[in-house]
Amino acid sequence: VTIARSLTNSLVDWTMQSSGMKYPPYHHQEHTEVRVSVDKKRLRLDFLAVVRWSYKRPKDVFGVEIKSCLADFEADNKWENYLNFCHYFCFAIPQSDEELKEAIETQTDAGILLVDLKSEIEENLSYPVAVYREPQSRSGSSVSLVYETLYERILGWSGSDAH
Repeated sequence: VTIARSLTNSLVDWTMQSSGMKYPPYHHQEHTEVRVSVDKKRLRLDFLAVVRWSYKRPKDVFGVEIKSCLADFEADNKWENYLNFCHYFCFAIPQSDEELKEAIETQTDAGILLVDLKSEIEENLSYPVAVYREPQSRSGSSVSLVYETLYERILGWSGSDAH
């Protein structure tokens, strides 16, 4: 059971709460390990969801970095690069890790998704996910690059996924 599977299985709930939407999305699709390029560096976003609430409203991109412990968070000096690639950015962390939660709260304004790894696995083979802190809405100035990357991935053209 992975945190990514838990994010996928609860995607409608946590994206609705994170964005303040009152109704579920019309369409949504999740992706794992999406590669993006920043200043000639290839980076990999752990989890990404593209959500369309309605045909009258633009799509939203939710980026999520999964952190297993405080050392994982402290060693990561690239997460801020992801902010321009999404409209909402969150960290998904174990619910029981108070030290990690406090570090993210004090050092970032990112959203925080708590995954209850100590609960029993649900029928859909995932753990419960709760929004602890809603992410801020961002302009996502490089979101078009994410769409291009996903399009190329679907077509099997993406050189960025080769490494």
